[in-house]
Amino acid sequence: MTASDDRGEYGGSKALAAMVSRFATQLPLLANTVVALSRLNPARASDLRALEDLVGLDPMLAVRLLVLTGRPGRPADELVSIPQLVAELGPELLVASIRRSTMIPTLVGAARPVQEIVAHSVQTAIWAERLVAMVAPGELAGKEAYLCGLVHDLGRIIFLCVAPGFSEEVSERGWQEGSALLDAEREVLGMDHSHVGTIAARTWTLPAPVVGAIEGHHCPLGRSPHHGAPRLVEEAVALADRLSFLTIEHPTFAGMLLADRSAHLEACGAITAASTFFPCRERIAELVPTVLAASLTAASKALGLDLGVAGGTPDELDGGITECKIVKRRDAIAV
Repeated sequence: MTASDDRGEYGGSKALAAMVSRFATQLPLLANTVVALSRLNPARASDLRALEDLVGLDPMLAVRLLVLTGRPGRPADELVSIPQLVAELGPELLVASIRRSTMIPTLVGAARPVQEIVAHSVQTAIWAERLVAMVAPGELAGKEAYLCGLVHDLGRIIFLCVAPGFSEEVSERGWQEGSALLDAEREVLGMDHSHVGTIAARTWTLPAPVVGAIEGHHCPLGRSPHHGAPRLVEEAVALADRLSFLTIEHPTFAGMLLADRSAHLEACGAITAASTFFPCRERIAELVPTVLAASLTAASKALGLDLGVAGGTPDELDGGITECKIVKRRDAIAV
């Protein structure tokens, strides 16, 4: 199939909605996730926590959970989180619904586009949770921010599954920020991942906060997709997405991350200036090393690969980050 053929088949919103409605329960999972699910006994309390942790590492499994618990009548202001949705569906039913598949499609962690999406999704989730914790006491809003950040790139996941060759072409375009990624997708695929993800989220009746995060994460900070004031979690995900581009996607920023505090303060300030909820660049900049280490540790676990975190826990960062080994248009990102 040529690129123009692919655009013709999936370019229209109605055709795309019909395609994603069939795709909802067929999202592939990470290979490590499939192995871990086969070993779980969700009736055990310890395995219940392990299941929640597993959902928190695999954006595709998180989307499956959201689809299985989706309902049109869910109140728009109802907080959603991974533990809440696992409890709502029932851990046994979640695991059984996946195991019932005669063949579970899997994504291999060694594939570069898979590494990029998983590492970015996990890091955006961690950033969003930490940002919300700055201004909203309690865990509920932070847990919702984590879930929304984890699945915010649903459109990229769909592209990867439906048109993997084109996803590879987009990956090679050399983009280093969100707007350039959208431009590359439109050139290669005729549409961008924010549009595709929003159609899928609405078709699958995902919760309103999740739809808002998917639809709005490339909007200018301080504005929602519908030109009103953004919700806290919606803006947290949008800012988290930008911070993740700085700390993983942008080689210049990654190189100066720990070496030049004033430079990365300036970089953080440039993207937080328009934020409604998170204008404090100093507090955000202080989190950069911790979030980078935590997210690379989590992504390494999800993918079954060493993405470059060494030496202690994320809170013990005396030279603990050696390099980020997500290879993309360059060799390793030295930190």
